[in-house]
Amino acid sequence: MDEFRIIDVARNEERIFTPDSFRSAGFLENSSLTIITGITESNLNDAITLAKSAHESGIVTAGIMSGSKDMKSFLDVADAVIISRGNDESEIINGISDLITKIGFVNLDIEDITEILKDAGTVYYGTGTAKTPMTAAKMAVKMCEGIANAKRILLNTTTGTEIMLSEMSGAANVIEMATDPDAQIIWGHVIDEDMGENVRVRIFAAMNDK
Repeated sequence: MDEFRIIDVARNEERIFTPDSFRSAGFLENSSLTIITGITESNLNDAITLAKSAHESGIVTAGIMSGSKDMKSFLDVADAVIISRGNDESEIINGISDLITKIGFVNLDIEDITEILKDAGTVYYGTGTAKTPMTAAKMAVKMCEGIANAKRILLNTTTGTEIMLSEMSGAANVIEMATDPDAQIIWGHVIDEDMGENVRVRIFAAMNDK
């Protein structure tokens, strides 16, 4: 039986579970958002068992998958599938958890994140890194398949300390122009001194097609 890395975003905690050990471990207590990683075609049924346990406990539950094959069976028991398209799963997790756990100009709380992911269905991910927020945003938009039809957007802009908040609004404007005019956009900003003069934009585009 395969093991999965389960991330509790609200508590910034991750552990390794099998489907048999998950429910009995107490990990589900007081959790509100769980993301399951390491899902493959061969272990999909076990991942579904994990997702069903979490979702039945009232937790917003998402999984990261590399493609859409067999996605529907997972979504039958979960809120969302984040399509990785070859991206590092840790990078995707950080794009969500950093908004809550790291200092920034615009921090979010767990309710903001769950508002985007609850019953979201397919969630496309895109990221871009450049010297300017607008260029990074354009790169992320280009990578984020289906953004034009997204109904909800979670936007993470990550910079070093030397940047004006007004510059970041330019990145948000790029996202707004690329998506449905009625789409809900929740935007957060994170400070990471290792970014230097670069800006990284991460987009999570929820289709609400569950």
